[in-house]
Amino acid sequence: MHKIESSLLNFYQKYTLNSDNSCEKSKALSIAYSGGLDSSVLLFASKQLLNNNLVEKIQALHVNHGIENESDSWQSHCESVCEKLSIKILCKKLNLLTLSHKINENIARNARYEFFKSKVEQGSLIAFAHHRDDQVETLLFRLFRGTGISGAGAIPQTRKLGNARVIRPFLNISKNELVEYAEKNNLSWIDDPSNHRNQYSRNIIRNNILPIIQKTWPKVFDSLNSFTHIAREQNSILQEVAESDLLGHSLENKRQLYLSKFIKLSNARQKNLLHYWTASVSENEFSRATYQESEELLKQLNNLLLGKHADSTKQSKLNVKLGNHRIRLYDEKLWLCSDLEPVKLDKIIDWNDIANSINIFNNRKIFVVNSHASTDKSELVIRAPRDNELVKIRPRVGGEKLKPHYRDKTCDLKKIYQELNLPYWVREWLPIIYYNNQIACVPGVFVNRNLLAKSTDTAIEFFLTK
Repeated sequence: MHKIESSLLNFYQKYTLNSDNSCEKSKALSIAYSGGLDSSVLLFASKQLLNNNLVEKIQALHVNHGIENESDSWQSHCESVCEKLSIKILCKKLNLLTLSHKINENIARNARYEFFKSKVEQGSLIAFAHHRDDQVETLLFRLFRGTGISGAGAIPQTRKLGNARVIRPFLNISKNELVEYAEKNNLSWIDDPSNHRNQYSRNIIRNNILPIIQKTWPKVFDSLNSFTHIAREQNSILQEVAESDLLGHSLENKRQLYLSKFIKLSNARQKNLLHYWTASVSENEFSRATYQESEELLKQLNNLLLGKHADSTKQSKLNVKLGNHRIRLYDEKLWLCSDLEPVKLDKIIDWNDIANSINIFNNRKIFVVNSHASTDKSELVIRAPRDNELVKIRPRVGGEKLKPHYRDKTCDLKKIYQELNLPYWVREWLPIIYYNNQIACVPGVFVNRNLLAKSTDTAIEFFLTK
């Protein structure tokens, strides 16, 4: 068996025999097939394994980005090759040019991956044809742009993608080996002209920089590829430390860190924890904090702590971008918040039919669920509005008073928020539901005690989507 086929088989067996317990086992193998040399080799090698009953089932996934003039003909080529090989192919045509005047690599990548996730079986494998030379290019690209030990690991051999798993069996195989295999088996493939255009950073590294380096250091690809393995091993140690710190310093939901514990860590461990924190709670692998963002957060945090006794309100000023999140400080805790927070409601909304959900802002909706009257003060169940009561959604204006479900006396809305330990930035945008001119509730926060459902009432509960 050829080295290329053997490497693919090893990955296939490793990750089908040791599937995650969270997924049903699947022996299906999907090939990310662009029609280029690398993925053509991957497709053909997969077919050889299938012919020898070493792989149970394969399919090809092709994304037509619609960027190049030849994009449609490339799709036709891929469909033709798969037809000859008797391989099922699923194609997706994107309209990236209509989404943005400038094609962003992250947008294209995310669109591809969304398609891949939608077309694979649960627990199955998706094979990508990234090879050793791609690994080296990625390493240099990240080093030139600025990266830490995590980024120096370059392209991972495997990772989760939705309910499936990505595998990259060619990361230790050179481009030349793929070319030799393709020529030996008389494969036909697409030569993408964009690979030769040096307005792209990766192409400059591939076409200009690496050939010069290789003349002096002929084994540079092997050396740098080995370095990525070392970086990944060392990063795994850092992740173990960060995971331990996160478990010991965070609340159960992992979105809050105890400030008193965090500041006792060394500066290096603080940065390591921040980097891991943003990545561990996000579905987006590109959401990690940068070194500069971590530095800025620690700088601002240190300045606030130095002046803390003089002005405790300075805590409210901490609002620092960290990856695809923002870090805020409240109640002696660091809070990991969404970078895209809801805008403050600036108008009164009439809700004429509570049987249907209603959009408030940023695709957040309020909806009603039928419930049962309860004496449990922790449940946010109230009576349904009566025929003569209009339901309105209003913003906070200040000075509101009511008797919350857990109190016997009327108090200010501000005091209720404080008692319920609601962060100050959330208080400003939370919508308030009224029955006529009486506050009924803030979904998920409190209900008006005077409106609690009795046994003879229709009981409901309001919810705000996240």
